[in-house]
Amino acid sequence: MRITKIWPNTDWNIVWKNLHFTPIPEGTKAAWYKAINDILPTNERLHKIRMSPTDTCSNCCMHDTLQHRHTECGEGPQIWQWTTQKLARILRTIPTLIPSDWLLRPQCALWPPTRRRAVMWILANVVLFTTRPNRELTLRDFIEFMQANKYKLYQTRQRRLLVANYLCVLDIY
Repeated sequence: MRITKIWPNTDWNIVWKNLHFTPIPEGTKAAWYKAINDILPTNERLHKIRMSPTDTCSNCCMHDTLQHRHTECGEGPQIWQWTTQKLARILRTIPTLIPSDWLLRPQCALWPPTRRRAVMWILANVVLFTTRPNRELTLRDFIEFMQANKYKLYQTRQRRLLVANYLCVLDIY
């Protein structure tokens, strides 16, 4: 596969295991799968296949990559900062130690499994939100999106087995 050549140091078995065992709807898995496989239509990708005249972002004129769209453009830095704060609380670490490449290559193996699934659930929803066509969405929209999806997950009977109470960090602004 093309991505294994782009990122040869990635442990792809862990990436696919994390994608497969994350308790998210199939639509969210599909969006995360597209991001992981780098098949979303960024200007960088479209320029490589000669469908775009430039590889720069139409919002900020920087190099338009998936990483750029998720963590560097528009509200991306604020969304990523908020997310790393929540992940840091779950992982009991500091936000600067959480790599942004977890969004596109989630190759971490965390213990217990409920903690890993909660972290992967958050990352998958960040990717889903930031790949939406409307790029004018704010941090407030993102927080409401996360809380609505958490509510849907918490309605299932298996919530305690899937993510335990790790997602309660999303309630703290």
